[in-house]
Amino acid sequence: MSIEVKQLKHALDKEKSTTPSRPAATSVNCNTVLTSHGTVVSAPPCCDMKKLYSKIVGGKYEERHKLTLKPKVNQSTDEIKKLLKSKIDPVNMKIGIRALKSLRNGQVLNEADTKEELELLNSQIHDKCGDQLEVNIQKRRNPRLIQGPLRK
Repeated sequence: MSIEVKQLKHALDKEKSTTPSRPAATSVNCNTVLTSHGTVVSAPPCCDMKKLYSKIVGGKYEERHKLTLKPKVNQSTDEIKKLLKSKIDPVNMKIGIRALKSLRNGQVLNEADTKEELELLNSQIHDKCGDQLEVNIQKRRNPRLIQGPLRK
């Protein structure tokens, strides 16, 4: 039994002598090398690891399709929203409405995920509220950034 204990102690001492006494520092570079003195020497970064700054800070583009509603009779934006909520049920039509915003000029902006959903919503508004609301589908300009670059 004592022979096995001596062998285990010898293996443990051997392992302690080859392992550095302090933990190795993490590195951003692709390769790190441990020397016999226990210090970390970093290799130069790999050429394929380079990334452009614009790719790192730039976000993914998100498409939003917009529809504006203008009252034919003088109404407030709150009245237009109530009219839409009472006459049109987007849940049963399976339309994803992202936003319903009041604009300064008395119009209401409606945002949807896809063009097809917006056209379906346009037809429903025209059928059910056509005598009270004027519908205008906006043409898409630049897509909106989900996570854009840092601005001052």
